[in-house]
Amino acid sequence: MTRNLGWLDRSVRLLIALLFLLLYLLGTISGIPAFFLLVFGAALVLTSAMGVCPLYLRCGLNTFRRKGHAADHH
Repeated sequence: MTRNLGWLDRSVRLLIALLFLLLYLLGTISGIPAFFLLVFGAALVLTSAMGVCPLYLRCGLNTFRRKGHAADHH
């Protein structure tokens, strides 16, 4: 798959996932809401690690820029 997540987008996703984990570890969130936030956080980590967001693909979004090239904006 072609990358469609830029470094800033990937960094923000990781920070949000870490926030969800921290909230869980501190006991701020628990139960079913915690489960869904942790699953969502795991998805954020996975998409960040791969550099590909399936939702962005469906919407035609791309925040990834190659060195010397502008990102495609369809």
